[in-house]
Amino acid sequence: MQAKIAFNPFILFFSVFLLAGSLRAQDVPGSKDPDGINRMSGFKIEQYEVTEKGVYLMDISPTESQNMEGLKTYIEYRLKKGATRPNKTDIFKWYFKQAESIGGTVPFEDLNDNMATLAYTRDGKVVFCAVNIWDDGAVIALTVMEP
Repeated sequence: MQAKIAFNPFILFFSVFLLAGSLRAQDVPGSKDPDGINRMSGFKIEQYEVTEKGVYLMDISPTESQNMEGLKTYIEYRLKKGATRPNKTDIFKWYFKQAESIGGTVPFEDLNDNMATLAYTRDGKVVFCAVNIWDDGAVIALTVMEP
């Protein structure tokens, strides 16, 4: 005796919907967090770009900016659907502690303008990382410059 399996379009639609939702919740293929700097929980990498000979105007103190050249990595994190949105102060505290945990510093911060700069050493070279917060904490962008 053979059992008949009935085609159910609702189940097919629901399965495709679930699969599409789970794929959207994943990081962009090939992306990764910067070495030593972990992202906050509840965020996914939505945009990721590495430029071998990149340029970025980095704030390195409250009164000084420097045009930096080198390996430029841009990472844009977006809050996952259903995750609790952290406040901006908690986001900055998180990234400041990440830098501190690897021996880094925070040479620049302008929390009113939602930006800060981290500095730390990797392989004997000073790496700078700009942290920018948008959309009331739903988007965090890191621009990492390595000489």
